[in-house]
Amino acid sequence: MATSEVALKLRKKVRDRHEMPEEATEETEDLWDTKKVCPYGFQRPDDFDYVAYNRFLRHYAPILKRREKKWASLLKHGFGLELVTRKKLRRYIRKGISKEYRCRVWLSVSGALKRMESNRGLYQTVLKGERDAAVVEAIKMDIRRTFPDNVRFAHDTKGNLLGSLENVLTAYAHYNKKVGYCQGLNFVAGMLLLVAETEEEAFWLLLVLVEKILPENYYNLRGVWIDIGVLKTIMEERLPLLLNHFDANGIDLNIVAARWFICLFVDVLHAETLLRVWDCLFNEGSVILFRVALTLLIQSEKEILACEDLNEILTAYKKIGNKTFDCHAFTLSLFQLPEKLKRKQIDLARKRQSDSAT
Repeated sequence: MATSEVALKLRKKVRDRHEMPEEATEETEDLWDTKKVCPYGFQRPDDFDYVAYNRFLRHYAPILKRREKKWASLLKHGFGLELVTRKKLRRYIRKGISKEYRCRVWLSVSGALKRMESNRGLYQTVLKGERDAAVVEAIKMDIRRTFPDNVRFAHDTKGNLLGSLENVLTAYAHYNKKVGYCQGLNFVAGMLLLVAETEEEAFWLLLVLVEKILPENYYNLRGVWIDIGVLKTIMEERLPLLLNHFDANGIDLNIVAARWFICLFVDVLHAETLLRVWDCLFNEGSVILFRVALTLLIQSEKEILACEDLNEILTAYKKIGNKTFDCHAFTLSLFQLPEKLKRKQIDLARKRQSDSAT
């Protein structure tokens, strides 16, 4: 075989393994997104960097097409995921689930599909049941504040998702009275509705997320405080300078990181990046939350350390997710920057935090 042919095959192998983009084609050259609203309905801010975004989009478009073909092939026989090895499925999911198949894959890998199929009619039954007036009022109050920058949750948008969001949250709060309703669940359920095809699918995805994927007592907030404690212990080992900088400037990690964990990074990451993270969350579990937190902190460490006072740090912290629109690069970095982060390690750290809190 000629040397040039070997080089081309090697290049293709590396590109396919890491999902590197092809050279720009005439089709991708013509891509130029100037829309004020993203594909998921979120309004882009006035200072949105269209040049940087379109530079990313030009290279991401071929990746999306390849992923669509691969997922279509994988799912051509129904769901087909039961026949796929765990390692192959994890690789496929980390490289991104096509928008068309995302809900189907989430339902399958999380176990929500089996729960839904074995409990047909439960969602509607709970929805029609008796309601706690205080819980319903709390939900109604938060719905008004859910995604004010998303046209699909706007009060003046015909066919908006506000009614569906109220239904899903109300049904779950009365189905699992131990959890009930907690602020932050409105944003989580709202994102699920942007992906799911029906309210019932969103309900079951929310259920497995709260009851199976996330730690016990997560949404009575004890679980959230435990996870923030775990993050702090990891930072003591891996990001000591940053943690000391926070402490020296009076920044309480419990306060600044609480919304990250409660809302599962909904208001931090760009929509497509968030969904790529949730692809991994539904398949690999809540250890992904620590990978996201650490990656954001590692990528912003130099900028935050350069801040000289509390206000500068908080300003930098609020912008920590602004540059995450390159969902592919960010997702790949989740499994490179934080290095080894095992589920057993996180489970042990959670137990230690829990024991020390009792």
